[in-house]
Amino acid sequence: MEISVIIPTYNRKDLLERCLRSIGKSCFEDYEVIIVDDCSKDETSELVKKYTYKYIRLEKNMGAGHARNRGAKEAKGNILVFIDSDVIIKKDTLLNITQNFREYPEANIVCGYKLPEDLHDGFSNSLVMLRKTYDAFRWQKTKKEVATNSFIESALFAIKKPVFEEFGGFTEHFSLSGGEDHEFGHRIGSKSKILFFKNLGVYHHFESVPSYFKKLPRRSYYWGTLFYQRKKFEERGIATRSEAINSLLALGSLSAGIGLLGSGFLGYVALVMLMILFVRRAGFYLSVHKRRGFFYTLVSIPFDYACYLVNALSGMTALSNMTMQSVKNAVVEGYYLINAFASRTPPNIGLFVTSKCNLLCKHCFYWKQITAAKKKKELTLDEIKKVSKNLDTLYYLTITGGEPSLREDLPEICETFYKNNNLRMISLHTNGMLPARVRDQTERILQMCKDVKMNVGVGIDGLEKVHNFLRGNKKSFKNALKTIELLKSLQRRYKNLDIQCCPTFSFYSKKGLLRAADYFQNRIGIGFGQTFIRGNPYDPLAKNVSLKDLEAYYKKRIRVKDTRKMFKTSCFTIVRQIIGHFVPLVVAGTLSEKKQIIPCKAGMKTIVIIETGEVFPCEMLNKKLGDLRKEDYDIKKVLSKDASQMIIQGIKDKRCYCTHEGNIYVNLVFDYRNYLKYLYQALKVMRSSRWEQRTL
Repeated sequence: MEISVIIPTYNRKDLLERCLRSIGKSCFEDYEVIIVDDCSKDETSELVKKYTYKYIRLEKNMGAGHARNRGAKEAKGNILVFIDSDVIIKKDTLLNITQNFREYPEANIVCGYKLPEDLHDGFSNSLVMLRKTYDAFRWQKTKKEVATNSFIESALFAIKKPVFEEFGGFTEHFSLSGGEDHEFGHRIGSKSKILFFKNLGVYHHFESVPSYFKKLPRRSYYWGTLFYQRKKFEERGIATRSEAINSLLALGSLSAGIGLLGSGFLGYVALVMLMILFVRRAGFYLSVHKRRGFFYTLVSIPFDYACYLVNALSGMTALSNMTMQSVKNAVVEGYYLINAFASRTPPNIGLFVTSKCNLLCKHCFYWKQITAAKKKKELTLDEIKKVSKNLDTLYYLTITGGEPSLREDLPEICETFYKNNNLRMISLHTNGMLPARVRDQTERILQMCKDVKMNVGVGIDGLEKVHNFLRGNKKSFKNALKTIELLKSLQRRYKNLDIQCCPTFSFYSKKGLLRAADYFQNRIGIGFGQTFIRGNPYDPLAKNVSLKDLEAYYKKRIRVKDTRKMFKTSCFTIVRQIIGHFVPLVVAGTLSEKKQIIPCKAGMKTIVIIETGEVFPCEMLNKKLGDLRKEDYDIKKVLSKDASQMIIQGIKDKRCYCTHEGNIYVNLVFDYRNYLKYLYQALKVMRSSRWEQRTL
């Protein structure tokens, strides 16, 4: 099977029938048709009985994104062709799709476009068609057969099935029809060109003017939101720079016209703006006159003006709301950070929920506890609840082990800290050997802790051969990839979920990490962290790496391009990422000088609780602060003991040092005296062409 035609539909029985008839007349034969009924309330189910096509009826209305994903899951073809149910294709459309892929083998996605012709005879529908197909009308007058765009055309587009699966399909959380198409197009467009072909024009049932104005505010609001997030205009459509200028001219002329009541000058301003807008849109008005005559042109001018007013008002409302939401988020985030600074107990905890593990990796520093896991009595959920009740604010919780997903009550553990301690961030580390379980537990955590930011770090130490060797399991790489794939499907529904690869820089992995970073960042589309091997690993040779090796890796790994991207997000995310860029510098400096180069907050702002309830200042310093089971599960009692204070004082006096990236990050966060210094160096990075290693 070469082609799978997927048609999502909802309450469009009559339009769907015309679509199916056009497909049946196709001169191309090697295809299947999958109709995904998004719980229609009309007689769609009766209509499809006339055809031999595959029919899937969803139990409840889930949106076009979910319907398309469901159809793709059932598809057998190598090429997925998505067609809207209000479209009529030509006889050669499917054939042209296959030929276009052959002629452009580098293309992963090809798109059609709506022909500047109307299937309705109504004046109102034609008016909408004339405006929406102006770009297509101009393109048809050129000799250019192929064009590019920054988003896809949902009316008709085709994509290679492996590419669709690699990018994780459509995002399903959009309430507005059309949003998922553009989001998917932006995602895939960042890695692959989106090609539009002149031979893939389709006929479309355009809505009436009232129906168009009913949808336009929501669509304009969406585009405003998208512009706020991307800080970038589109190549075509209603979100181009030119359309934004036209919208502002329309709004400005109206505002000035209203102000005319109090000032004659504003009347001149309004007139000038209207004239500029008219001149800018003269090409459109001339095209309408050429295609439909004077009367259509006369009516199209106020219609076009009204559309721009709606675009401006809705877009500016979106920008205003997004700005206010960012301010609100910043205030809330600041409130919790202040609580973290003022907390009487450490606001950052690393919790080893189990020492059981289904792998034994060469670089693992916890291997002795893992091999003795059966002999240990792990903290129960009830015991963890007691620990939680004796804590103040817990800002950041790192869940690790062993393999944390082996604990069935992992979501309940996270929920306990969320309810009792104002938990804001969860970092879950997994080896990815149990893909379905990791996905299910992650989703339950996200459902139980609704406004928590969650990061899932999947252990990846190179590409398949190296990774499997280090992990000691031939299936480990494929399982980790499957885990990432399932987590990315969750990410489409949960905006507060982040996914990252967590590699360990060791003797075995050092040569292949750059290739792995390129693969996971540019092909899979997730972050790729960096952790220097620490402790006493299971295979001592794994630690045979030098400072020179690490510096060479950092120099190639870190790019200013990544730094500049981070400045397009929220203020607290910017701060976190700025600090994150200094972590490798501290690691390199610590290895070079063999001492603490910034004050360490272990035992004060961060602690480690292992699965048996014993408390340590950090993972590396093997000096026990106490046992929670012997201190009524009260961390304050553990930390206030004289023996504990002596250990903490030794840390303050810099009697130890390590390269633990998690601890270094916390140290930087709480090293507020040097904030200006970090900001200054971050600005220097922004101005430089490449990131250079510097000592702090």
